Amino acid sequence: MEEAAKTYVDKIFAELKAHGYNPNLMKLYVMGGGAKVVKLVGDYDSENVTFNHDIRVNAKGYEYFCYMNCADRKQWLLPDKGAYPDEE
Repeated sequence: MEEAAKTYVDKIFAELKAHGYNPNLMKLYVMGGGAKVVKLVGDYDSENVTFNHDIRVNAKGYEYFCYMNCADRKQWLLPDKGAYPDEE
């Protein structure tokens, strides 16, 4: 099981590097449920990697992205109504 997890994490890092990630120059933020797997079996410099183990962090980030997108358009998402009101 651990070997499969290690292979999986190694593939993730290889893909990141293929897309320009340089661990000597960049900080890496690993979030969500997979962060624990990366932390346990990954080969990384702990000075340049930050973990957020909140399994809802991706959803929270997307929610914030949507909020900011609505704010740019002067529309506000109302969580209690789940709809966009008319512009004021």
